[in-house]
Amino acid sequence: MVCLLLAAVTCVLSACDNSAGDAPIAGDPIHGTVEQSLDEQIAAVQAGDATTIRVTQVSITDDDLQRIAGLDGLTRLVAVNADATAAGVSKLTGLTALENVRIGGRNIDDNALAELAKLPALRFLIIEDAPITDSGLKHLHGLDGLESLYLNGTRVTENGLSSLKSALPTLHLHVK
Repeated sequence: MVCLLLAAVTCVLSACDNSAGDAPIAGDPIHGTVEQSLDEQIAAVQAGDATTIRVTQVSITDDDLQRIAGLDGLTRLVAVNADATAAGVSKLTGLTALENVRIGGRNIDDNALAELAKLPALRFLIIEDAPITDSGLKHLHGLDGLESLYLNGTRVTENGLSSLKSALPTLHLHVK
């Protein structure tokens, strides 16, 4: 059980995707390849050849998230160093298959977290280098399907984490 949980957490943290159709992305330090352009990745998801969008080399914007919002087959989104705001994140709430999100950036705040909490299939959430606070964590309290939350470089306190853990006692929580 512990090994399985560790494997799941490792997969989430690395934003892995074991789908046969998801080729390694270029520039991805985990896979050692060059990241494909966002246009190429969107086309692959539209064609049913991929289920993941990984943007690690450039900032993703609200306009980019609007384009991603139409990808019904998207299950995993990695957008580190995002320039997106809550308004852009709100465009994703219709993605009913999106279960794994890794996002970070100076504009990913409590309002953006409130929008992420509206994702119906959200199971794994990683937030890095973002000004999320205890108030933002309250938006996650009703997400019974949320299995794992990883926070790194946020403004949450022990009080906020304790409150979240009380609301979601089975949540795997990792804070760095």
